[in-house]
Amino acid sequence: MRITLSALFVCLFLLSCSGTTNQFILEDYSVDQRDVSISVMLVEPDYHFENFPDHVYGALRPQEQQIFDQDLAFILNEKTGARVTGLTSPPTQVNNSFELREFNLDGSSFTALAPKEGQPFSVLPTQTRFVLILDQYFFTTYTIEVGGDSYAGHESETEDRLRFESNYIIWDTELNDAVAWGKINTTEQIEYNSSRNSYLNMRNTYLDLMDKAMERIVAVSPFNGVNA
Repeated sequence: MRITLSALFVCLFLLSCSGTTNQFILEDYSVDQRDVSISVMLVEPDYHFENFPDHVYGALRPQEQQIFDQDLAFILNEKTGARVTGLTSPPTQVNNSFELREFNLDGSSFTALAPKEGQPFSVLPTQTRFVLILDQYFFTTYTIEVGGDSYAGHESETEDRLRFESNYIIWDTELNDAVAWGKINTTEQIEYNSSRNSYLNMRNTYLDLMDKAMERIVAVSPFNGVNA
């Protein structure tokens, strides 16, 4: 999906949402850094729609799914140094183990599908200490106006960009509760070949975008400092 934003302030507002005011970790929470293992779980309608039909689910196009399947675990490993097992599936009894839950942030909140607090939550096929749960994840292409000054007689130019946004929860399988959560969005400029009417180096753009996203998540997480 491609949209055009003619007003620059809209883009600036979206970018302002990426700070740590939209991320949270439990106060005084710490973990033995030797015990950091991570899996990644996507909140998908295939598992949850029957019980939560009104929830807004994330969506991935084929190239985006490929980035998640093949590269996300490597990027997260690079940012943390932890054992990252990759994408994982929810438990078999998923209908009985998830609930809609509100997570508070600094002056705001969001609702996400999360495991039920206090109940044992196993991940397949390999149990890990932490599960990074991504909910309502989207990639969006859009265009903004940059530079130029109509009053000075200069025409503005346009710039194509790709944005990734997602809610996330970091679940501790020993505490059986969320220990960190937040909302992130990151952006990257897209190279465009006007003669071919197509984007260039989209794989690299996706990788750079996810690199930024994982870096922001790790900065406010139990994984921060594992590489130190």
